[in-house]
Amino acid sequence: MKQIKLSDKIYEKNFEIKPYGYSCQEVDAFFDELNEDIAALERSIEDFKEKIVRLEMEKKGLEKENRKLSIANLEKNAQNQVENKTTANFNNIDILERLSNLELMVQAICDKFNVNNKS
Repeated sequence: MKQIKLSDKIYEKNFEIKPYGYSCQEVDAFFDELNEDIAALERSIEDFKEKIVRLEMEKKGLEKENRKLSIANLEKNAQNQVENKTTANFNNIDILERLSNLELMVQAICDKFNVNNKS
């Protein structure tokens, strides 16, 4: 079904002229004014439809970008967790090394003063 614009329908409408009826000039002027208003509304509707299409395309692009950023964020969080665990392991290793060195120093002191240290 072909869509007919209301403004075209009003513009093309003709009335039978009869004596003692309404003033043709007044009716025509009114319909011309009405037609301009309706044509402006139809243009606005078309503009809004185009804007909707543009915004939907922009939305899809933003959703795609959001997915990429979410994945990057998850990857970064995972990397941070690994780094934190590695840092914790280094801290634990460092503590063990210090304890080992401290044991050696205590043993050396005990040996120097002939203290019997049996663990």
